Amino acid sequence: MLSVYQTLKSAIWIFDVDNSTMVWGNQAALDFWGEPDLTSLQDRDFKTNMSEATRQTLTAYKDGVYNNDTYQEIWSFIPNGVEITAFSQFSRYQLEDGRMALLVEAFRVNDEFQRQYLSKTIIVATLTQSGDLISSNPTFANEFGLNIKNIEQLCDNKGTALNLLSKMKRDEPFFDDIILKSLAGEQWYRLQTTLSNKGKVDSSILIQLHNVNERKSLEVSLRKQALTDPLTQLLNRRGLTEKLSDLIHRGKSLPNYNFALLCIDLDGFKMVNDSFGHDMGDKVLLEVTKRLLSHCTNGSILSRFGGDEFIFCIEGVSEKAHVINLCNQILKDLSAPFEQIIGGQSILSASIGIAQYPYNGKDINLLISRADAAMFNAKQKGKNRCTFYQPGMDVALKRVSDISNRLMTAIKEDELQVFYQPITDVSSNKVVAFEALLRWFDDELGYINPEEAVKIAENMGSIDCLEYWVLNRALSDLSEFRLFFGEELKMSVNMSGMHMNQEGAAEKVSNIIQSHSLRPNDLTIELTEGVLVDNIHNAKCQAKELVSQGINLSIDDFGTGYSSLAYLHKMPAKTVKVDKAFVEDATSHSTTLKCIKTIANEFHMNCIIEGIESAEQSELLASLGYVLQQGYYFGKPQSLNYYRAQEESFNNSLS
Repeated sequence: MLSVYQTLKSAIWIFDVDNSTMVWGNQAALDFWGEPDLTSLQDRDFKTNMSEATRQTLTAYKDGVYNNDTYQEIWSFIPNGVEITAFSQFSRYQLEDGRMALLVEAFRVNDEFQRQYLSKTIIVATLTQSGDLISSNPTFANEFGLNIKNIEQLCDNKGTALNLLSKMKRDEPFFDDIILKSLAGEQWYRLQTTLSNKGKVDSSILIQLHNVNERKSLEVSLRKQALTDPLTQLLNRRGLTEKLSDLIHRGKSLPNYNFALLCIDLDGFKMVNDSFGHDMGDKVLLEVTKRLLSHCTNGSILSRFGGDEFIFCIEGVSEKAHVINLCNQILKDLSAPFEQIIGGQSILSASIGIAQYPYNGKDINLLISRADAAMFNAKQKGKNRCTFYQPGMDVALKRVSDISNRLMTAIKEDELQVFYQPITDVSSNKVVAFEALLRWFDDELGYINPEEAVKIAENMGSIDCLEYWVLNRALSDLSEFRLFFGEELKMSVNMSGMHMNQEGAAEKVSNIIQSHSLRPNDLTIELTEGVLVDNIHNAKCQAKELVSQGINLSIDDFGTGYSSLAYLHKMPAKTVKVDKAFVEDATSHSTTLKCIKTIANEFHMNCIIEGIESAEQSELLASLGYVLQQGYYFGKPQSLNYYRAQEESFNNSLS
């Protein structure tokens, strides 16, 4: 926002009174102080030579601007031993840490400036205590015309005029920024008034006006920008906080006052960005905004709180049924297809968490965090639903937050581990491949489930970093595994659908393979059938590109939730990995298993069966043609160190 001030010719700087340091200055300010760059201005020592009187004056200004007061005075500055006289205006500027600083605008004063300042720039008039005009300088007539008889003619209504007049009649001087009706339309003016004879009934009011419309309009524009999301024009996080602060303040004085806070998070939006691009994602967000605004009524507040997170606030909803009804309408609207943007398919849903004031908290941050916790709970339950906050939900959300905060550090510092589970060819009783499986144990957080880590990494947008780390480690270890199990041993690594939708993923995988001096077909990438089915027609999905480079593709968890056989011939995969659910009751599923194997053979695809836990299961599945098997019967996932310790037995089995 400060960059806008660079367009003004006057010197503008921000001064931290508490620390006697410069925070920022425009180019005119650098010239004013004789500094070559902003860093030099910020490093300048203002404290040593500052008089106590100056320090006290600036402190008084800082205290005054808390109440939106603005000060205008002629000041003398000595930047580099040469005195500069400047007309200076001091107003408020809130620093990032919440403290108040002074925004200073300075105009150099010379004889010509003083002549113009006293005769033209300052608009001077005297009024009676009833607001009638007694006299004025020519600048007043140039600004407002010759027909002004009373202060009421300058204000938008009589009430405003009477309120202003009552403030001007006080014994102490009055300062304010006000809007008056000029010949050019409504303009901002800096008003200063004094009484000619304090305490006397017939005392006239001397008013001095300075047109500050350019600066004030800029401030209003900047304030709007500071509180508004640039894409959707909804309130941003800061704007929402101010509005909620007003509501909570209102609630302190009104009995039985309440409102509901809805935290709305879009399910699947990152996939939209990755699949269709950020420009298309922005169009989707604008359509989401339009749909949410259709549910706004008087007293509703809607904010874009984050990338794909919105907060909806509604007052006076004591009955949960009303909130649930609203949420269901929102969920229905957001899950409808975005036909005009990305075609007729339904690609989004939403998860909504609800916190209620004052029942779930009387503090802004607490209410938002609890609505967020409820939203996270809705996601955990399957998404596309709403959930009211309940005590204890914060614990789950805190764990997610803690894991999110630790994840990138864990990746960079190699705190993660990869365990390996063998895939065995029972016809030769040899290990032909290993599946690499993420493991993470944190000293403070304990054991972190791989699915939990992957889901959080996806939400953070860091899934590529996590999975590239696993891939690098697995391919690095493959060379050592081959010392135990032979040079034809392969490595299998899981990747998420979100990662596979990232442009350039296939090229990155190929580069990693080359960096370990391996061949493309030494690696198998496992993708769930859901990911492959959803992306059969997605040109940006990297699966086909992986296959074209010679990398093997395996369909993981095959047979769960999709019409898999109908799509099998369309999938660019070499291997089908049948889900372990079929193994638990293999006898009753034997017909289905035979069918899968037959069709896979027709398409020249290998089959691996997961979840083998006993010799009986292994023999039965082998009789059905499944010779590539994986499960606890052949070995639990173990670290490379475990296999190093078993080196002798492996060498014996290979001899």
